[in-house]
Amino acid sequence: MLFLFNSVPDPPQVRISSSGSTTAGEIYAVTCDVSLNQNLRQTPVIEWVGPSGLVLDDNSLEDLLLSSSSLSTSLTLSFTPLHTSHAGSYVCRAIVMDTDANL
Repeated sequence: MLFLFNSVPDPPQVRISSSGSTTAGEIYAVTCDVSLNQNLRQTPVIEWVGPSGLVLDDNSLEDLLLSSSSLSTSLTLSFTPLHTSHAGSYVCRAIVMDTDANL
């Protein structure tokens, strides 16, 4: 996973966690949690990018659900259940735009 921050002295912290089983037929979830520094006041836009390189939504894959936290600082990708067709690399992308940041 690659994180790119364009000249931000105190970039957001990104944490990836998972729960469930990686066995086909079981439920598996991956959460991307973004913690902003005190200088960035806007809520990040968090996206999951799938193996095809496209941003995922609830209609992207069979048995795929996306859910965000009430503060919109995390996005969970849930496979209900996990299929072998879900195999591939998934990337969490967090976009923060704050033109008023005191950097």
